[in-house]
Amino acid sequence: MKNIDYSDWKEFIIDDIFKDKIHNSSPYHKGDVKETSASDGLNYIVRSKFNNGFNCKVVRNNTYNVNPAGTISFGAENANFFYQEEEYITGNKMYYIDTSNLSKNACLFLKAVLERTFTKNFSFSDGMIPSRIKSEKILLPAILKKNDHKTNEQPTYEPDWERMDNYIKEIKERVLSTLDILQ
Repeated sequence: MKNIDYSDWKEFIIDDIFKDKIHNSSPYHKGDVKETSASDGLNYIVRSKFNNGFNCKVVRNNTYNVNPAGTISFGAENANFFYQEEEYITGNKMYYIDTSNLSKNACLFLKAVLERTFTKNFSFSDGMIPSRIKSEKILLPAILKKNDHKTNEQPTYEPDWERMDNYIKEIKERVLSTLDILQ
């Protein structure tokens, strides 16, 4: 795999990118949900570093506060982030970043950056809660903000979501190509 070129990456404060998009997830304890094998069940996500946080499918209930699909979930006690393709509910001390406006591949890229950043900065005793991570900085590929090149002020940047999307697509294509060769 080729090395990543970090020369045009910039630091971004989490809250600047995801202002009002980091949410506490309503907690549902295992004893309060009914497990199902039905395909229309709702994903139940917990604080685990395995299986995308997935614990089981549960029977849908109109009283649940369901988290939207296309978001990144994380738990307070571990620095594991998971992209959730489907709607879901969670166990205790879970949060999510509303990334539903981003592509799946951009979210997968972001998930990797978040894990790498927060694994170093948070331990079990620190409690990785939204109020603590909002001021944290992450490095992301960046592009100059549109119409910003015309001012005499210091240039400002925004995350290059398209580049992140393309990078993950490229990795997936290489993996599939390798699998074809192995077969």
